[in-house]
Amino acid sequence: MSTAAAASPFGRELDTLLHHLKHLPTKIPEKFGQYHFDSWGKLDPELVDDTGTRQGALNMMLERAFGTRKDGLVVFHEWGPSLEAVVSVLRREITGLEGENVLLMKWTKDLIAAAKGVCEKHSSKIPRESKMTEKKAIAQEEKRIRDEAVLEKAVAKAKRTTVLAERQDIFDAMLNQLGFKGELATARSRRLP
Repeated sequence: MSTAAAASPFGRELDTLLHHLKHLPTKIPEKFGQYHFDSWGKLDPELVDDTGTRQGALNMMLERAFGTRKDGLVVFHEWGPSLEAVVSVLRREITGLEGENVLLMKWTKDLIAAAKGVCEKHSSKIPRESKMTEKKAIAQEEKRIRDEAVLEKAVAKAKRTTVLAERQDIFDAMLNQLGFKGELATARSRRLP
């Protein structure tokens, strides 16, 4: 499961959609320019005002991109990164499980169904999606936390060593200015790690 999926209440379904879109058959023409989800930034403020919600605005933008769903499955006119980026847009805008979020969750389910339909039509199989068990997810998170702690300790040690070396340089320079050269400066430098 992706790390961003945990941030969305509908994360597993969005991960499934991304998995399906990444495995669309290449028989669909990859004609760039049909979908521009990878370049979608902010939603159109006027559309948000007209619909009253960000989810409503995105619903209208998805209808413009894919057409209405009243005639059955969505038909994909291209495949590739610009289509797959619709998942990021949906992930950003689905903020709960109620209200107009339901429109976007319906889009997610419809896009999954469309991807499955395209694969069936072209006799192409979507590889099995590996699902992380909760136990594995917890173990992976614990390992990540341990690795971060080890890295933080190594960085702190490197900083201490750098500070000590800088202090030693200052100390040696002061000893040289005072006329202490040789044994005293050498003895002092041997004590530092």
